[in-house]
Amino acid sequence: MERYAVFGMFVDGSPLYLGSTDDFTEAEATMLNAARQTALEHFVYDLRLEQNVATSFEDAGPAGNIADRWAT
Repeated sequence: MERYAVFGMFVDGSPLYLGSTDDFTEAEATMLNAARQTALEHFVYDLRLEQNVATSFEDAGPAGNIADRWAT
């Protein structure tokens, strides 16, 4: 099982799964590239820690807060 999943956030707050990898640097690069192309918020979610570990928006606050919007 891969460790890091990359998600984008639609304007309505629903997540879009973009892929996953074991390499954090690769996940972060995928996130930043997608954010540049779409101007939407993206984040990297650590599947082992069950929390966000990187976000494309600097003003999003602590990384863990983004997942709270769509967690069930």
